[in-house]
Amino acid sequence: MNCWEILGLQPGAEERDIKRRYAQLVKNCRPEDDPAAWQQLHDAYEQALRYDDDDQWQEEEEEQPINMSRGIVHPRPVMTFRAPNTFSGHPLPEVTIKSEGEFTWQAVLDMLCEENEAIPEHAPMQLAKALSFLEKKDLSSRMCFEEALLLHLHRVFRPLLTLAAAQTFRWHLVAGSRQPVIQTEINESCLLYYRIEKQITPFFASNLSPLEEMENGKEMATIYQSLKVNEESLKWFDIAMLNKIAEFELSDNYMALLIERLSYSWRKEKMIRKWKLTERFKNLAMQHHSGYKKLLNAIKLKGLFYYPSSVFQSCLHAAEQGYSLAWYSLGKMYYEGDEVSQDLKLAFNWFTRAAQHNVIDAQYALGIMYSDGRGTDKNISEARKWLLLAAQNGNASAQYELARISRFAVEPLRNYEEALQWYLSAATQGHELAQYELGQMYIQGIGVERDEVQAHRWFLQSAEQDHSDAQYHTARLYSESESIPQNQEKAQYWFTRAAKNGSGDAMYELGKYYLTNNDDPENNAEAIQWLTGAAQRGRIEAIFLLAEMYLYGTKDIAKDENHALHWYEKAARLGSTEAQHQTAAMYAQGTGTKIDNKQAWMWLTIAGNNNPWIEKDALRCLMSEQDIQDAEQTAANCKRLLRI
Repeated sequence: MNCWEILGLQPGAEERDIKRRYAQLVKNCRPEDDPAAWQQLHDAYEQALRYDDDDQWQEEEEEQPINMSRGIVHPRPVMTFRAPNTFSGHPLPEVTIKSEGEFTWQAVLDMLCEENEAIPEHAPMQLAKALSFLEKKDLSSRMCFEEALLLHLHRVFRPLLTLAAAQTFRWHLVAGSRQPVIQTEINESCLLYYRIEKQITPFFASNLSPLEEMENGKEMATIYQSLKVNEESLKWFDIAMLNKIAEFELSDNYMALLIERLSYSWRKEKMIRKWKLTERFKNLAMQHHSGYKKLLNAIKLKGLFYYPSSVFQSCLHAAEQGYSLAWYSLGKMYYEGDEVSQDLKLAFNWFTRAAQHNVIDAQYALGIMYSDGRGTDKNISEARKWLLLAAQNGNASAQYELARISRFAVEPLRNYEEALQWYLSAATQGHELAQYELGQMYIQGIGVERDEVQAHRWFLQSAEQDHSDAQYHTARLYSESESIPQNQEKAQYWFTRAAKNGSGDAMYELGKYYLTNNDDPENNAEAIQWLTGAAQRGRIEAIFLLAEMYLYGTKDIAKDENHALHWYEKAARLGSTEAQHQTAAMYAQGTGTKIDNKQAWMWLTIAGNNNPWIEKDALRCLMSEQDIQDAEQTAANCKRLLRI
């Protein structure tokens, strides 16, 4: 073999190309790792530098064919890496194909890919075997093999082989690659895998207790939820999980639990409690056979489905072993009716059992069930007892509920001072509802002197947690308060956030603002949009404003009497006497609709008093006694149904 074959260069290459190629090769062939190969490379380098066209450097010995046996593998298309245009970056050097029976680096690569496809989890051993066949080959062949493998792993997702190759060839340490972009991408994928593996490692071990399995399943679900938004992260999460499944002796209960927690199974509807394995789960078979088989054997399929819920089964198993946290979790499942059919009595029983063993969340849940009379008879005294236990142990939700009971209780049980204390305890823990209610007590002066500064403080904290009513009140204070510096820009910011969160009051304020600032035509469209939203949510002022705009028209809004009647009638149904009179007049006069005297009489009857637009006696003359009786009966039914 001559120096050009060793260096992978054309005979007579320029000196700068020889030096550049040598610098690349020597990074992968260090004297301390392989003295003989390094010496051969160094001699070839020196010979190439001294080369002239008359030199002839004959091969000292013929290369002997390598005999190797092939294992039984699944058939696959033969891969070729000879066409230089197949890959991005620098083309691979041409390699002479040896006679039949002699294995080239392409043949070794084909063998590696076939074996890895058959048993992916044996990637490290398969790669070591392939490299052993290349030991007697020249350095150029080994470099071609490595580069072709790099390109193949970039095109085909073979994660375990990728990890093995990156570690073996130290791609994260080697610079000067002919495929630097691809090498960087693969390195980043490997780093992603190791970060994920580090995250999930604490939740895998042999001989986990039922409670540890239950809690670890929740933690794994949290990690999965954070990673599933990114397709690349999710792929490597699956691989890390499969490796851990294969590494440890885990119970079938835990593996089945992971299948459900990590969305490897699904159900068509909430009320149909049969789970089916997803395509994502089935794809795991191609990446790690043994890990996949362990998971599949754990799930106990009945045809295409499994049931009952593995999350429920895991919890029940832990509960039967006497774990009080599992008793609470089981109660929660029966209360919510998701993984298992809702059964409030069973929920009450499990909550009681856990609460008696000082599970704080169970004490809170039990207090709520007594307070609402769900799963048991309503008992405010028992509700206060259990909520107080949870509140004293720092449960913010229990503190909030105690505050509500104290604030809204009938006399003489009402206690504003106690309500203020519990609201404050919950609010300082970040409970957004408690923060809002505390703001309400300060703004209204309930049980405390009215204080807009304190009200603003608590409204703002709740608003920052996206509480829409708190956002509205924060905006009002910035807009109108005399106790804090007014800031119309901040007011508009919080009105907008509250409106986008569905606050009808905030929509009304925004609609007024855009109507007032109507120099820009786009502002009129914004005004109509926000006023319509406020009107649909029952804000009377917004309904009247829209009705009048459509009834009379404006310079930017066309007159539309039918739309006007729609909004007046909506206000009428909400109890506005003025709107009831206006609606009666529009039906009587045929404004925005055809004349309908029965509808007019009905709304006159509901409104009472005298209508400023129509004469009741004149309308009576246009109707039969039967029509009047029908209209009055409809009015009575409407008042009862609408409670007006």
